[in-house]
Amino acid sequence: MASTQRARALTDPYWATALTRMTPAGQRLARGLHALIRRSPALAALLWIGSGWRSSSSEHVTGRGLDVIATASTGILARLYDKAAWAATNRLINEVLVPNAKALGIRHIIWDRRIYRTRYAAWGPLPGRNAGSSVSDWHEDHAHLWLEPDGVGWLDRLDDVVLGDAPATGPAPSKPKPTAPAQPKTTRMRVVTWVLPLNGRTGPGTRYRVGMRAHKGYVLDIVEFRDGWAKSTGGWWYSTRYLKRV
Repeated sequence: MASTQRARALTDPYWATALTRMTPAGQRLARGLHALIRRSPALAALLWIGSGWRSSSSEHVTGRGLDVIATASTGILARLYDKAAWAATNRLINEVLVPNAKALGIRHIIWDRRIYRTRYAAWGPLPGRNAGSSVSDWHEDHAHLWLEPDGVGWLDRLDDVVLGDAPATGPAPSKPKPTAPAQPKTTRMRVVTWVLPLNGRTGPGTRYRVGMRAHKGYVLDIVEFRDGWAKSTGGWWYSTRYLKRV
């Protein structure tokens, strides 16, 4: 009998997932992430697929929610007691999930007391918790993903992604794949407005149409500054008067 939930997942990867009760996109997400984890040296011994469908959660019951577990068993504070898995989860989120969240159709990612909302392209504090909430309630032992109803769940181009501990040292391929264009450097800024959400606009000024709003505490990745305005990776402009560098 497996000594930990993680060990059980090595031979029965979807034992906690109820995979057949998930939507087709949810199943693609679970299978795609499991395969990526297993082929990635930085992740394979640490991360595993947890809850998919379950009736006790308003998001999981839709069949579009999925948990990636960081710790050997749930209920363990990864940041303190499983630092390697905590770092591996951060890599998976920052290098794979966030850059592809919109294309995958991920509505939000919850991890380690924070929530990433794809429509804002920003992290913010996780609401609805208090000092008495458990490690799992705070998502300090697992990352939770929730797909949009029309989310695709997985992309064929991610089948080649491998997160390794070090760069490969083998011979160069005879036909290199084209490299992706360089991403613009970003500056992380936190929303510090006190009363109302901060309006995001289609251009750098109040004359432009209002679009996505960002609430106090959200962290935005800024790619451009112009005339007292900052442009987020989501394409929306916010007044720098209400932003503070992280």
